[in-house]
This record gives sequence, structure tokens and C-alpha cells, in this order.
Amino acid sequence: MNARARDTERLWSPVFVTIIAATLFTFMVGQGVNSGTTVYLERTGGTLALAGIGALSFSVAAGIMRLICGPVIDSRGRRIIMMLGAALMLIGTAGPLLCNDGVPFIIWRALQGVGFSASTTAVSTAAADVLPFSRLGEGIGYAGLGQAISMAIGPALALFLVSTNPPENFYFGLMACAALSLGLSLLCRYEKDPARLPATSEYRVRWERRT
Repeated sequence: MNARARDTERLWSPVFVTIIAATLFTFMVGQGVNSGTTVYLERTGGTLALAGIGALSFSVAAGIMRLICGPVIDSRGRRIIMMLGAALMLIGTAGPLLCNDGVPFIIWRALQGVGFSASTTAVSTAAADVLPFSRLGEGIGYAGLGQAISMAIGPALALFLVSTNPPENFYFGLMACAALSLGLSLLCRYEKDPARLPATSEYRVRWERRT
């Protein structure tokens, strides 16, 4: 493909912007809970041992979920896994407001890990789906930039919120981010109409071959 044809392929489509925004809020939740949970427990009388077990449950659950959700994304679709992951993040972030001690806390942390893993895997796959082939590397770079920005903002936001009164603002703020991620996932409907994607995008090419 020559340079002129490449320049005419649209990179910043509405669906790609939606995916980038979903990536931003998803990673803000993941980075935020990992950065601020220990401080929250210290402020509310929790123990460092519980914080460590919670971090382990998050990591183990996230790792296992990556092995599971990859094949499911290919068979059931990206949007459904993005929605499920965002919903689990929202539940896992709201749960500690109800019970933040012992086994329930570990369960909430595991739900956060499952939701974060599912959502990030699906949103990364979706980003690759909708990009024109000639600008795939450029688009993935912008998607990675969204992750990098969230890794900077998420911990800073979490530590700011957990230092306010009441410290529960920490969870309320991250719940808002998870809710935004869920709302953006609902808008990511390109699988219903692949013909609207760039002609050389991976998902549209595979759809045209099937049909």
C-alpha cells in the first residue's frame, strides 16, 4: 500500500476512541486498587498481612483468568467479556464498602483481579480488531499510551482519595471509573456491524471471509 492510500485509512474512528477510553478507565481501576488498598487498610485498622494476601489473590485470579478468557473472547466475542470484566471490577470495588475484613476482603480482591484481567484482555484484542492494517503499529502505540497514562493517573488518584475523609472515597472514586468502563463497553458494538470498520481491519477481513 502506497503512502497516499495509507494516509486515507482512518485511524481515529469512534469505536477506537471508545476502546482507548475504556482502556484508560479499566487500567485506572486496576492500578488504583493495587496502589491504595494497603493504605486504606492501614487507615481503617486492617493488617499488612491481610493486604498481602489480598494482593496475592488479585494476582492469582488475574493470571488464571487470562488463560480462560482468551479462548472465550474468540468464541463469544470481545464486547461481552469487556462488559463482564467491567461489571466484576465494579462489584469487587464496591464489596469492601460492605465488608472489608477476612475472607470477604480476599474474595473482593479476587473479583477485582478477574474483572481487570478479563476487561484488559478483551479491550486489547478489540483495539487490534478495529485498526486498519497499514496503521496497526501506530494504533497499538496509542492504545499503549492510554495504558501508560492510566498507570500514572490511577495510583495518584487512589492515594489522593484514600487520604481524604472518609477514606471510603477511595472505593467510591474507583467505582466511578469502573462504571465508566462498563458504560464504554456497552458502546463498543463493532461486532454487530463489521462493515463500518476500516476495509483492512482484522475483524472486518475475517468477517468478509466468513460471509
